[in-house]
Amino acid sequence: MTTVASTTVIPRIAHAWQPKPFPVTVLRFVEACNKDGCTAKELGQIVTADPSLAASILKMANSSAMGCGQKIQSIDHAIIMIGMKGLKQLALVHGSTKLFQEGSPQVRQARLQVYNHTLQVACWLRNLAKLVPEHNAEEMFLIGMLHDIGKLMYLDHVPAHYAKVLEAQLENKLPTLERHLFGLD
Repeated sequence: MTTVASTTVIPRIAHAWQPKPFPVTVLRFVEACNKDGCTAKELGQIVTADPSLAASILKMANSSAMGCGQKIQSIDHAIIMIGMKGLKQLALVHGSTKLFQEGSPQVRQARLQVYNHTLQVACWLRNLAKLVPEHNAEEMFLIGMLHDIGKLMYLDHVPAHYAKVLEAQLENKLPTLERHLFGLD
């Protein structure tokens, strides 16, 4: 049986696929969060280069989960309220959403399905890591966000085919369809 993978996809992907770059501002922000002695002012200066990241930070700082009781309007104040761990996770989620927002409506829907799944896995792994002292919760969160990066690769190169695969996943028929279309699962 000839599969999509054996005729076109695997050779094309092997030679051409490059993951979409993570937003530079987000990378700089996370790097600064990891630096000892980093201040809210330094982080605020980085955030000014990415208005959507700034909006995400303000939205989180003003959420009921933060329980502040007053409106936070300053990035520096929001950064202090959220804390370094929360900021890093927020930035990683913010940056990764951009990887999932491209393509036709069908492909964007498929990317959204992958994104929702990876975010659920990331949160689950982070919570699990909190129960196991040897594991770093932030690293586990990142692993969860990246564990299905291969699905993005397929959505870049064979979006219509892989959107069908993701539909089959919802019906628990994923491995069978992946083997049929791509010769592997």
